[in-house]
Amino acid sequence: MRIALDTNLLISLVLVSGGRLDPIWRAWKAGRLKALSCEELQCEVEQVLARPDLARYLDTDARQQLLRDLELLALRITLSKPNPECEGPNDRFLLALAHDGHAGALITGDHALQALGQHGTTLIVSPADLVTALESP
Repeated sequence: MRIALDTNLLISLVLVSGGRLDPIWRAWKAGRLKALSCEELQCEVEQVLARPDLARYLDTDARQQLLRDLELLALRITLSKPNPECEGPNDRFLLALAHDGHAGALITGDHALQALGQHGTTLIVSPADLVTALESP
């Protein structure tokens, strides 16, 4: 299944390696999930990873590994246009990524996005919901 992962979730996958979100990371690495990426997401992830407050939690290797995974394992999408359905500019590019990449789900901890429930044919779900779905037989 194609999925769009928000920036905070991508950072959390690396910060809490082996934690409750690990099934998402493993499914992505194994190819069971096809994460989508775009220039806007890549830039935002790079900006967040460059924050000095994260340096004490993430070493250089972990930061570089996430950027490599986005480059090598994610399907790169060129966005047609930001979606005006959400107020936040970051939310707009995520909705556009989900739409243009034909994502089955947008995975986010953002409650404003989760409140939408769905965007076109893309379900908007929490990371915990995806973990539950991955662990179900």
